[in-house]
Amino acid sequence: MGKLEKTFDANPDLKIGVGVLLQKEWLDLSAFTDNAIYFKPITEEMLRLEIDLKADKPLPPEFKETIEKYKRLKGYCETFENVILPGTRELANGVVQYSRTAEATYDALIKAIKASQGPSVDIGLGAALIELSRQWKLSHPSEPAIQARRDFAKYVGILMKDAEKRAGAASILHGQIVTFHQNLRLSYAEFGRDSAAYKGKFGEISPKVKKLQAGLDLLQKELDGLRVEEDQKVLLLETAPVYLAIPLIGYLIMSGVLLGAGIHLGVIRKRIAEKVEEASGLAKELGPLQSFMALYQYGETSTLKTADEVKAVLPLVEKIKNAWSDLTSDLKELRDVLTDASGGSLTGDWDVATLKLDIAKATWQDLKGASERYLRYQLKRADDVEEAMKGVVVKEKVA
Repeated sequence: MGKLEKTFDANPDLKIGVGVLLQKEWLDLSAFTDNAIYFKPITEEMLRLEIDLKADKPLPPEFKETIEKYKRLKGYCETFENVILPGTRELANGVVQYSRTAEATYDALIKAIKASQGPSVDIGLGAALIELSRQWKLSHPSEPAIQARRDFAKYVGILMKDAEKRAGAASILHGQIVTFHQNLRLSYAEFGRDSAAYKGKFGEISPKVKKLQAGLDLLQKELDGLRVEEDQKVLLLETAPVYLAIPLIGYLIMSGVLLGAGIHLGVIRKRIAEKVEEASGLAKELGPLQSFMALYQYGETSTLKTADEVKAVLPLVEKIKNAWSDLTSDLKELRDVLTDASGGSLTGDWDVATLKLDIAKATWQDLKGASERYLRYQLKRADDVEEAMKGVVVKEKVA
């Protein structure tokens, strides 16, 4: 494909770049930022609620520092939702708007090209372009050919200004996503920096947590044993009437046994209640520590995972930026050639003889469709991410 055709057709990299906005990874990223903004603790009250730590229990300094880490993460994610996400919508809308401008401009170009042959000449677009190309290579082209060249330059200038505007917006968006990626990496480093120390103090390797867990395990074993004893005593009392039916001596055999079983069952049940209360106390002390570590490790693992997803997206967003920049550059070069005062011929890269404007229109219509599909999608908070993305995610075709 010659440079002229590439300049008028939709850039393939634009299509690839816009396509990323419909991929699961991008929508997962949106779900992560939403979660960080609305559901992660950025106040003491939110943290206590999250880990079920009562108001009368002191808040360790490590817990307070974690609140600050989540607060900073929320700020990064708010930038994504309030600046970057709208920027992607503007980017997609820019493709739609440029596509409409291109289609209308190409129609005007087609009209001008055909008009250059005169009102009495009825030839197709291809033949008219070939004739224009021949005229523009002459030292003294016809007046209609000169006018067609001016029209060509005017319409190319319209496209150039539009593309230049899109290139600027794409460049800004790319920079914002680069910064967002850097901030996520910074957040991951913050969580990772204290991860080992927190595990040693509040996690599964903490002496306190180990002791609490061992106490709970021991209580569970004791409770299991008491439950077995309880079941045995209940079974004995339930089957007592069978023994009582034995003539003469049945009552004498069972009277002492049943009295002892009844007393022992009461003792067992009292011990069970005591053990359950003791276990409940340990669980209340252990639960917030385990919940805190789960919350902390989420911050560490999710920021790394999301940063990696953003890193994978960045080259595709860069494709969009470069595509608009290249298109602007090519259109400017073509406009400069068209407005060359010396009337230099358009040859080689800029020979219009084989320009397929109808095909070029179709490529922009196709790209516009992908962009409109993204614009129709409004990300909403949902417990089920798959449901939130239903009908939007581009699924790979199975061969």
